Amino acid sequence: MKIHRWLLLPATLYFLAAVDCGPARDAHCSNDGECEALGGDFKYCLESRCVECVTSAACGAHRYCHQGACTDR
Repeated sequence: MKIHRWLLLPATLYFLAAVDCGPARDAHCSNDGECEALGGDFKYCLESRCVECVTSAACGAHRYCHQGACTDR
């Protein structure tokens, strides 16, 4: 059976998208400690999901916390 090269690209992209590249936003949690243990930027537990911030103080100067993510607005 001959495999066409053009079929390999979508298969490769699908595989790469499925690979876990570290702590993900919205990982399930029950407290901040669980999020911190995962490492990365999502250190806070908000509504059972790891998020980047719960207050603007976690975002740094001139940035704001909006729905768990730091933004410039």
